[in-house]
Amino acid sequence: SPVYWILVVVLVCLHAFTIFKAIVHLIMFVQVYGLKMHIAIVCLIVEIVANTLRFLYLVIDPFYTRGIITFTLSTILFTLSIPFGIITSLLLILYYLETLHLSKITVS
Repeated sequence: SPVYWILVVVLVCLHAFTIFKAIVHLIMFVQVYGLKMHIAIVCLIVEIVANTLRFLYLVIDPFYTRGIITFTLSTILFTLSIPFGIITSLLLILYYLETLHLSKITVS
């Protein structure tokens, strides 16, 4: 149905925007702090990888609707980004905890 394809296009645009925004933030972060290893850099890289996988999945064969790729590959591309999302969430929590610790703000 046309509504389905409109939603797929919206999802593709959202993932493309997220990839673009993460790359811009990564470049800005590296310009300010340099290339030293930091939780924020790892978080942005993981987010770029996860959204690129989702983007490719939606562009090539969204939800296995056209059967262009095999069902196994479709399932792998669809589910592979889930652990990346969990890792990013955990890294964000670590980043905020590190920021709180460095700023000497106490949390009760």
